[in-house]
Amino acid sequence: MEISVDQARTHGGPHVAVTTGTVIARKALEFAKVSGELERQFNDDPDGLWGLNIATLDRMVMTITFWASQEATDAYVNAGAHRAAMRAHYEFPTDDHDFVSDGGFFGFSPYRMRGTLAGKNPFPAGLAAHIPDGF
Repeated sequence: MEISVDQARTHGGPHVAVTTGTVIARKALEFAKVSGELERQFNDDPDGLWGLNIATLDRMVMTITFWASQEATDAYVNAGAHRAAMRAHYEFPTDDHDFVSDGGFFGFSPYRMRGTLAGKNPFPAGLAAHIPDGF
């Protein structure tokens, strides 16, 4: 699929969202519960095309999600479990985060994509057997 630079500049076509952060230790269990709710919301969204969620032992968390459009990404962020999580764990006037620190939220409108993704774990069988699915 190839998208013109003009389409990418105007957020036409697909959208990719990337998040990173370090989970605040005292909030780790609550973060895992909320993350499960966000994953369910993503999986139920027909415009959420593909996503990956990674957590490391040192509490670093990362997500990458592919969406049908910028509008679909915005709709997910501002609805359901995601909206509730933002309201509960982010202080907008002060920019304080209750769940994660040292993170960022990034959105991209690709102008070129190559390759394929399937709806399954991309690692060969057994390679990531010690890594559980989900939180």
